[in-house]
Amino acid sequence: DVGCGSGVLSLAAAHFGAKSVYGIDIDNEAICHACQNAALNNLTNFCHFGTIYPERSDILLMNMIRSEQKAAYNSLPDTHKRCKKIFTSGIMQEERSKYLEQ
Repeated sequence: DVGCGSGVLSLAAAHFGAKSVYGIDIDNEAICHACQNAALNNLTNFCHFGTIYPERSDILLMNMIRSEQKAAYNSLPDTHKRCKKIFTSGIMQEERSKYLEQ
């Protein structure tokens, strides 16, 4: 979960059956908040949070505006080869065509 913030996508993935989820963010306070949310939802065994992308990942999740997604995706070139699927959200309707070009 790139740019995990509060960890909501990570928590949802774990809740719906992901065996292990790793959320990353550049903001240490966001990491702390995500860890607290995992504890509140009894998901600390499934959700892990930090500032470095894990070595292994099958699915990449991102929920942020297009420009932030582009920057985040481009900052993680090794993940392009490792991820089998990418799920994104947070795109504003007026940016749809730019997003699809990206």
